[in-house]
Amino acid sequence: MCTERHAAAGGKTPRVLLAEIGDIKMQAARASFAMSFFACAGFAIATKKFKKAEEIAAAACDLIVLCSSDAEYASIAAELMLKLKMLGRSTPVMIAGNPENAEELTAAGIADFVHMRSNPVDVLTKWQEKLGIVGQLPAPSC
Repeated sequence: MCTERHAAAGGKTPRVLLAEIGDIKMQAARASFAMSFFACAGFAIATKKFKKAEEIAAAACDLIVLCSSDAEYASIAAELMLKLKMLGRSTPVMIAGNPENAEELTAAGIADFVHMRSNPVDVLTKWQEKLGIVGQLPAPSC
């Protein structure tokens, strides 16, 4: 895999934080989906429950994937983006799901969305590149 070859050559394995917050049923379902999605690209994945966006903002990771309900994403994302800015961090934030207010969330700073209609090869390749996995390596396979 691209990520493993990158790490074997001395590169860093990207750390993805699956941030469970809000609705318990939705956070578990979306974290499970996101874990499988990102694991097939060889990323280091951590799943953690949070009560506040400021806790997520302080977490050490290369990519944050919010795992909650569509109804909660706008308020969580707004608070998280503000906290990240206050901490001087530019960690990209994704949403697990395909909410109707995706344009609003993108305008608030959300970098991407991952959901059942996402093309795994396209999304994972894009994020490997954004997280520093370089070179002309084959696309990730699941």
